[in-house]
Amino acid sequence: RRPGAAAAVSATEIALRFQRLARETAAAAPGLRLRHEVVGKAHEPLFVSPDKHGAFLSALGRAYRAGSGRESRLLSIGGTTYAKAYPLAVAYGPVDESAGELEMAHKPDERVTIERHLENVRIYALALALLSEGTTDG
Repeated sequence: RRPGAAAAVSATEIALRFQRLARETAAAAPGLRLRHEVVGKAHEPLFVSPDKHGAFLSALGRAYRAGSGRESRLLSIGGTTYAKAYPLAVAYGPVDESAGELEMAHKPDERVTIERHLENVRIYALALALLSEGTTDG
């Protein structure tokens, strides 16, 4: 989580909060009937435990450090990712806001610089190489 960011709330907790709010609202407005329906699959927040999967995360961190020259940090941000659809998936962010880059995800003219794109290719290639050879020890 980013400092000051709200804690992740599970899909179940969101549904329960909505149900409670709907009951309270309906009780305050006689004749009003509310219902909710979940359409599709709600994915829980993405989390890969460093305690259970430390070697995996360590290999990814080493690939990040070697490919970028910067220290790796494990963090979770708001929003979502397709990585949630896969067990034990993680997502590397394509920009480094601490280096002064603008986060353009889901904004008009979404983009990364060519330099950052090439750096990301290096990081991904190193990560895949480390993981495929089984070099995930510390």
